[in-house]
Amino acid sequence: MFTEREPGQPIVYVRSHSPGNILDDSINDGNSVELRIENERVLVRDIESTSNNNYKGIIYGFEPSFLTEFKGLKLDEVITFGERHIFCYVKK
Repeated sequence: MFTEREPGQPIVYVRSHSPGNILDDSINDGNSVELRIENERVLVRDIESTSNNNYKGIIYGFEPSFLTEFKGLKLDEVITFGERHIFCYVKK
């Protein structure tokens, strides 16, 4: 269902960084990610690792449509997805 990143395409990491600190680009529980279905972004919060390169989280938005339901997915629904589906990762 979710679009997969092209082979070799990196995940975009969004976070603040203080000079002199080590840059950590690992995906951690509790943060947010952006998945895609076609041209629609599926925004997912409170992610949690479930197994090797797999996660679950809660849908909190669809962009650019701002719908409450898209392709059978609904706001506040818990979904599972793979690392290959993550396009953007927002670190707290």
